[in-house]
Amino acid sequence: MAASLNELNKIGKCETKPKLNPDELKIGEKYPICDVKKVKGKFGDCVLVELEEGVIFLPKRMADNMSDDLIESIHDDVLCLALVYHGTKDTGKSNPAHLYEIVQI
Repeated sequence: MAASLNELNKIGKCETKPKLNPDELKIGEKYPICDVKKVKGKFGDCVLVELEEGVIFLPKRMADNMSDDLIESIHDDVLCLALVYHGTKDTGKSNPAHLYEIVQI
C-alpha cells in the first residue's frame, strides 16, 4: 500500500518523469534503464521503460513478445541495462517503425 501511495503522491505533486517521444532520443546513445513495467494502455498492454530523462513506451511489437518473466528479469537487472534507440525503418506502412535495443552496460 505504501508504494501505491508514493506513486499517487508523485503524480499529485507533478513529480513524475515526462513522457519522451522516440525522436527526442539520440541515435546510438545508451540510456540507462531505471525501471521497466507492463502497464495497461489505451491499445492494450504496453511496456513502459523509465530512463533518467523520462519514460518511453516500447512499441507494441516488442511488448507483445515480452513475457512477464522477461520483464521481471529485466526489472531485476535494471542497474546494468540500457535502452539504445536506432532511429526508424520504413516498413511500408503509414508510419515508420522505431528501432530499439536493450543492452548490457
